[in-house]
Amino acid sequence: MGIIKNLKTGENIFLKSHHVFGRNREKADTALKNKDISQIHASVRWNGWEWLLTDFSRNGTWIDGTRLISGENTRLKEGNIIRFSSIGGSEWTLIDEKPPSNVLVPLRGNGQIIMLDRFHALPNEAEPDISIYISQTGEWVYENENGVHPLKNGDIINHSQGVWQFFAAEPVDMTISKKIAKDIRFFFHVSSDEEHVFLKIQIDRNIIDLGERAHHYMLLTLARQRLKDAEDGADQETQGWIETDRMADMLGLEPCHLNIQIYRSRKQINDALSELQNPPQVIDRRFGGLRFGYPDFQIMRGSTVEGALYREKSDESQ
Repeated sequence: MGIIKNLKTGENIFLKSHHVFGRNREKADTALKNKDISQIHASVRWNGWEWLLTDFSRNGTWIDGTRLISGENTRLKEGNIIRFSSIGGSEWTLIDEKPPSNVLVPLRGNGQIIMLDRFHALPNEAEPDISIYISQTGEWVYENENGVHPLKNGDIINHSQGVWQFFAAEPVDMTISKKIAKDIRFFFHVSSDEEHVFLKIQIDRNIIDLGERAHHYMLLTLARQRLKDAEDGADQETQGWIETDRMADMLGLEPCHLNIQIYRSRKQINDALSELQNPPQVIDRRFGGLRFGYPDFQIMRGSTVEGALYREKSDESQ
């Protein structure tokens, strides 16, 4: 994941895909204090298969005792000793030369570093009190019962079972070759006795069958609330919101079990939509409340259409 270690202090630095060292705190990812350090002294960059160190300074950068030629890229290898100044400068070594990754680093106990993909639960999948994911706008966010919050490099996430620090090693790539779906529509089919709920998702002209899951009834309940609000004349911004405690009571669940169902439903659908570029979340959350996130669905009960909601054509957010 790209880590260099300060040999004097023991500090580990998680490298971004383009990581700048220097005295200018506003422009450097890692600030260096020595007087002979330049404002922008050097950078370490991942070129797709290896780490490269480039010197931009007046007073020099060294690898294993050899001064680098200014402006030239030099490959960094695990175990190399790096010095960013000639007079009493601190020494660093590359201890991990794997590609850059967005990670959560535990700050308490001996927990392992968590490599982030698209969707992750804290403290674990059995107790998913916090969800971390890439939003529809391509930004990392974390979500808890109080709503959705932006997640920036260096932010601390607190939980009763642990404390983690978020390191954004590389930006979310919005140019990767993923599809941008024009239409996403949900089809619920619930049995007449309400005991079985099946779910399919239509993405443009393709159908994904998600089968029957226990958490589908929770999604159905949220969709029904959104449908009712729409029929009562509510606009898309206000449709479907239910207080979290009320939702748990409606389903006969403890709040912790509701969180598990929310996590499982979101993970299942997030996995199903993995070919899409940053799709919206199936469940929206805010302080004390939640709702079904897609304003485009149909509900079949037995062989009868119970109701349907169609996205407004002017809505570009989905």
